[in-house]
Amino acid sequence: MTTENVHPIDSDIALQKLSDANIPGFIVDVDPDEAEWLGAFVEDALTEQDAMEGGVDLFDGESDDINLNQLIAWGLV
Repeated sequence: MTTENVHPIDSDIALQKLSDANIPGFIVDVDPDEAEWLGAFVEDALTEQDAMEGGVDLFDGESDDINLNQLIAWGLV
C-alpha cells in the first residue's frame, strides 16, 4: 500500500473497529487501508523448523556447556 490512500482513514472509526474486534464473536469489517493503518502486517516469523535448524550450530561438539534436556527438546537426542 502507498501512503496516499484512495480513501482517507477516519482514525476514530478505525480505532473503534479495533476495539470492537477484541470482543469475542463480534465480526468487524476492516478495509485494507484501515488494516494497514491499524498495524496489520504479513507474518514473517521463523517457522519452528527454521528455528530448530538455526539452533543446531550452537553445539560444536567441543563444549560441555550444552544441557542434555535442551538437546532433547530440540529433538537432537
